Amino acid sequence: MLKSKIPSAIRLRDGFVGVLFFFISLILIKLLNFTRPLSAALFSLVLTALPMILMSFVSSKVHLLPDYQFQFLNPHKIDYPIVLKKSFALFCLWAFYIALYLLIPEYQKEMYLPFGRLMYRMIPLMVLGVIPYFALCERYKKSVDLQDPYLHLAHVIILKEKPRWSILSQLFLGWTVKAFFFPLMFTSLEAKMSTFLVNGISFSLEPRFFYEFCYQLFFAIDVVFVTIGYALTFKIFHSHIRSTEKTFIGWAIALICYIPFWPILDRFYFHYYMEGPPWWFWLKDSFFQIPWLIMIVLCLGTYTFATISFGIRFSNLTNRGIITHGPYSWMKHPAYVSKCLAWLLISVPFITHHQAANPWIRVTALIVLWGIYFVRAKTEERHLKSDPHYLAYIEGFKKSA
Repeated sequence: MLKSKIPSAIRLRDGFVGVLFFFISLILIKLLNFTRPLSAALFSLVLTALPMILMSFVSSKVHLLPDYQFQFLNPHKIDYPIVLKKSFALFCLWAFYIALYLLIPEYQKEMYLPFGRLMYRMIPLMVLGVIPYFALCERYKKSVDLQDPYLHLAHVIILKEKPRWSILSQLFLGWTVKAFFFPLMFTSLEAKMSTFLVNGISFSLEPRFFYEFCYQLFFAIDVVFVTIGYALTFKIFHSHIRSTEKTFIGWAIALICYIPFWPILDRFYFHYYMEGPPWWFWLKDSFFQIPWLIMIVLCLGTYTFATISFGIRFSNLTNRGIITHGPYSWMKHPAYVSKCLAWLLISVPFITHHQAANPWIRVTALIVLWGIYFVRAKTEERHLKSDPHYLAYIEGFKKSA
């Protein structure tokens, strides 16, 4: 457990305020008779995100941190040529990723239709907002950033500067993270909202159905926070990307855990999670059913708590400020540990049953899964060690050992 007092990038209450407003959004969606999952997902995202943005300034006071790059009490004249150049660079980036969406067959699948409909609605608003946003940043920025990636990209495009790959690589890697994960998470959120609108959220104290209630609810909270995280990478909110993972192994081990890569690995090489009877089948009428249920719910709750702790900053493969509170004060990788334990408890691999695959095969599959997340944790640690705050965070655990 973390004993030293290591400051966190934000306060824990920011995330809890988001959870509160997420529940309020679900109630309002029902009361207002939303019929379209896409509209419900957008409504929930906005109502959950806005209070957390406000809390970043009111509670966490990010504008008072030494590395905050804006000063609102001392505005200065806007350099409009710089604003237009940055806007031009961002438009070019968007055009590049939109072209990829149109060319890559994966994004033509039906599951990505909600994302396509979202982009159809949002692109005009995004285009209209770019110049005002960069103008706002120019007016209140503390100092001129000679290595601004958007300005440098604009100069490269108009052949005014030679490419500096240390700057451009981080810009493209950061946007690739957003471009890959945001469509995936938004479509997951839209699917959750579709289930909510059609079936509602049914509650029961019967162990099996209580587990399913918690599973659906916890992952609904998780996916709304994650989607917000990928959407709100803004310097003015202090939620921007500080650095992005640069190694092939770091990217490969992270992406393999998500669609479209995970189904390929799962289908053709090993299949752990759905093989055999679930925990409630072989624990039926057993004294251990309730304790087992409690352990599963605690694991799922810890996993969701880890996501909530990030507020508007959640993102894979990036550093957007070091989080040291909540479950991250207990261990360095609470989300991965709790997820791996939940897999073990939900579908125990060493239980022998005629409906299950050979237990040795299932145990091996689980060990492979755990190995993937172990490597993923180590690559994340290596990346984050470039941040002095993370080094202090690690030292805090060493002192408590």
